[in-house]
Amino acid sequence: MTTSKTIMYGIIAVILTLAFTACSGSGGGGKSLNSAAELKEYLDKQPANGPDKPIKVAMKANEMMIKDIAKVISEAGKYVRLDLSGSPLTEIPQEAFRDCKTLVGIIIPDSVTSIGWAAFADCSSLDSVTIPSSVTSIGSGAFRGTSLASVTIPNSVTSIAWFAFDNCTSLTSVTIPSSVTSIGEKAFNSCTSLTSITLPSSVTSIGERAFSGCTSLTEINIPDSVTDIGEAAFDGTAWLASQPDGLVYAGKVLYVYKGAMSTNTEINNIRADTIAIAGRAFYQRTSLTNITIPSSVTLIGWDAFYECTRLTSITIRNSVSTISGGAFMNCTSLTSITIPSSVTSIGTSAFSGCTSLTSVTIPSSVTFIGESAFQACFSLTSVTMSRRTTIGENAFLYTKARITYSD
Repeated sequence: MTTSKTIMYGIIAVILTLAFTACSGSGGGGKSLNSAAELKEYLDKQPANGPDKPIKVAMKANEMMIKDIAKVISEAGKYVRLDLSGSPLTEIPQEAFRDCKTLVGIIIPDSVTSIGWAAFADCSSLDSVTIPSSVTSIGSGAFRGTSLASVTIPNSVTSIAWFAFDNCTSLTSVTIPSSVTSIGEKAFNSCTSLTSITLPSSVTSIGERAFSGCTSLTEINIPDSVTDIGEAAFDGTAWLASQPDGLVYAGKVLYVYKGAMSTNTEINNIRADTIAIAGRAFYQRTSLTNITIPSSVTLIGWDAFYECTRLTSITIRNSVSTISGGAFMNCTSLTSITIPSSVTSIGTSAFSGCTSLTSVTIPSSVTFIGESAFQACFSLTSVTMSRRTTIGENAFLYTKARITYSD
């Protein structure tokens, strides 16, 4: 009788263990735990699993516990879906779960206002995340290299930081709310499964390489509100590949000149409603000799005409307010430039290396001249400008410029 009872109790124990394990891995809220030590003890008892059958764990955690929790998950080698809802957290600290390869999903509590930089970077199995409407800041590289298939950014976020979703190769859709005003550098770089993107009319700037390498991206909807697009923002996309040679526009921004350019090219057919010249739009176009910028343009982007070595003259209308860094750098044939009174700033190295430039008149509207703006303009002998203009370091280094003040 004793032997029979022992066998029976053993069978019941095995059945209960299997049932408990099954419940922890599917359905329901999973095991509720209160410390990293409890989590370790619990995970050590669980059988090996795959990302398709993660162990579900609910925890009440504070900022001090987060990295210990991430360490336990990583070292256990068990795939986990973590529910932090109800935790007294106000932030997910920087690099909190970085490189946690077995974290499959996470629910972030609605008390959190910021997700730190690289908080979930390289969590290669992370395929779902719930970002609450309390979050106002998503740090740089926060979800870089994850397996997220879709992302809904809450209407409380105003900017998408650089590298935020870089190399998320499983990402097929992203919802960007009307609260967002800027898309950072490489924010969605190499999201190779992303097929379309629609930006709200609140967005005014798109950083360099923001969507570069998105090889499946065929549809891009850019609102008229976008006035600044960084260099190579859409390079390597199916959308760009489908555009005909010549001037390519993204919204009302002249994005790039695509294809071969014939010798001694003059461009005077830029669309009249163009509001900006994107970064590197005419990068190293050595056949370009002359260009007329329409009166609708307000910004000339970074390196827009970098090393256009045959460019001898350029007409800038009285609408441009910003000449960005490197805009005309190493345009060695440029002999003269008229800067209109609408311009308020000249960026770093904007005219650096323009070795044929002999004189320049900078209107009093310009409040700042960036570092090295005219550096190595070896022929520059005459500069007229206002005393009130702030001059960056080495702005006129390696020139023969004599400055005459207009006031």
